[in-house]
Amino acid sequence: MPITESNPPNPTREGDIFSLGILFLQIFDGRVDCLPYSHVPVSHRDPMDTELLKRIHGGDRPRQRSYPNISDNRWSIIVACWAADPSARPNIRQVRSWLAQL
Repeated sequence: MPITESNPPNPTREGDIFSLGILFLQIFDGRVDCLPYSHVPVSHRDPMDTELLKRIHGGDRPRQRSYPNISDNRWSIIVACWAADPSARPNIRQVRSWLAQL
């Protein structure tokens, strides 16, 4: 979906799953000083600054080596939530099942 002023984002379950992956990244990592995408400059003065969204849509994802506290099986859940194709992301039932197996 192109990001433009005339085409505002439309919330979806798949987008929620992507966000859940970001939350898992922070929760599983446990560090309060290591935020994903903190390296991307964001203009707080320009509400239409879409640099971060462009990077995410372009495939920019946090890398596992930056999060050594996260086990491989937890990382697999996170990465599944970030699938580039939204239809390939797990649904919440799948995520809950995977979490129950940890």
